[in-house]
Amino acid sequence: MKKKFFKVSQTEQFLKIDANQLKRILNKYLNISTEYDVLKSVELWFNHDPENRKNHMVSLLKIIRLPLISAQVNTFHMILIKHAILKIIEYTVFEL
Repeated sequence: MKKKFFKVSQTEQFLKIDANQLKRILNKYLNISTEYDVLKSVELWFNHDPENRKNHMVSLLKIIRLPLISAQVNTFHMILIKHAILKIIEYTVFEL
């Protein structure tokens, strides 16, 4: 899983794991992928079942080292990332 984290994160099996399993994976393997790939994986996981996963997003986003993403992607991707994070936070906060 270490070398293929992002590829594995796109599988149906990954999308079905619960939040606690995802937190354990992110805490264990966070240093092996780019932070951008980790964020995209969490976004994919969230979008698979947003209604049932919205309460877990704040704790998941805290695991991701967001400041490192800016060094790994260009400005356009940063805009998309900020938009995705704001969308997740908006959905999480206003849908509770």
